[in-house]
Amino acid sequence: MGDTVTLKCNTEGGFTGWNYYRWYKGDQTNMGNQIYSVNGQTHIFQLVAQSYKGSYRCKAYSYSSPRYSQISSPFTLAIKENPKTEVKLNNEEKPIYMGDTVTLKCNTEGGFTGWNYYWWYKEDQTNMGNQINSVNGQTYTFQLVAQTDKGSYRCKAYSYSSPRYSQTSHPVTLTTHERTAKLALNSKQIFEGDQVILYCQVDGNPAGWEYELCWNGCEKPYKSNVKSTFTISPVNVSHSGVYKCRAGKGGIYSKYSNDVQLQVSERTAKLALNSKQIFEGDQVIFYCQVDGDLARWNYELFRNGCEKPYKSDMESNFTISPVNVSHSGVYKCRAGKGGIYSKYSNDVQLQVS
Repeated sequence: MGDTVTLKCNTEGGFTGWNYYRWYKGDQTNMGNQIYSVNGQTHIFQLVAQSYKGSYRCKAYSYSSPRYSQISSPFTLAIKENPKTEVKLNNEEKPIYMGDTVTLKCNTEGGFTGWNYYWWYKEDQTNMGNQINSVNGQTYTFQLVAQTDKGSYRCKAYSYSSPRYSQTSHPVTLTTHERTAKLALNSKQIFEGDQVILYCQVDGNPAGWEYELCWNGCEKPYKSNVKSTFTISPVNVSHSGVYKCRAGKGGIYSKYSNDVQLQVSERTAKLALNSKQIFEGDQVIFYCQVDGDLARWNYELFRNGCEKPYKSDMESNFTISPVNVSHSGVYKCRAGKGGIYSKYSNDVQLQVS
């Protein structure tokens, strides 16, 4: 279907003075009806269709002798159905998210390879829609598929030789989903000096996407990263606030995630003695207990309000042995790491008798 077909009425005997021809369309058993629109030696179908199939006969006429020829034997014109086409999605079994690379392919049956292609797009399946003039290849690729690309797509193959056209494919619906994001914290209780990790999880394939972390509103990202994790270390009270995240690629973004409240607390310290009654010569142990995970923190013991530590140690226990009356006084402690310190502890009175 769609080919150009020419039927020619040849007459034997070498006479060339035929003036006109009559053409008939019927079947093998009868003449059928005369085709009044054609009176030449050739009967041309510019775009042959299924309705043209059947048996054709012709007869030549002259205004001189011989006046007419015999009616021809019937010639049967059989019209083959054009090859079928099918639009296939490269990832039809998976949800398609905005920003994905999506390829539509127009497959044509029959093994013929010399095709060019028409593509049509419509928001629904009710009609053919609009031809996509920018695409004439077998594949139609969206490098970053957007919400505006969703809809029904059809294709049709055409050639400059036979077969001229394929059938138009059935519509394939492209559905795109907006990416959602989810933000989570690595810990519920956060103290100054801790390492905080925020995990931004986004739907779909994240290859080539950039993640943005927002803090207390989102006019500008607080942090951007090609990885989905954001680390703040060491954290302090000023980092407290509401965080959310999203991912983007080529101007296409996921939705913003849920809000996550980061509450950073100051570390408190508590100082205790191993004994209430202390005599000269005894061993005194101060226990400095500080909130949270204190790996690689340094502990400091202060005496009688001095600004400089009386003792400093990586361990939380301070030992004075043997103790004497001169060690009497008021003690307190704290812990520090990288310029971040806990609060000072309570005061502890050491009275050596």
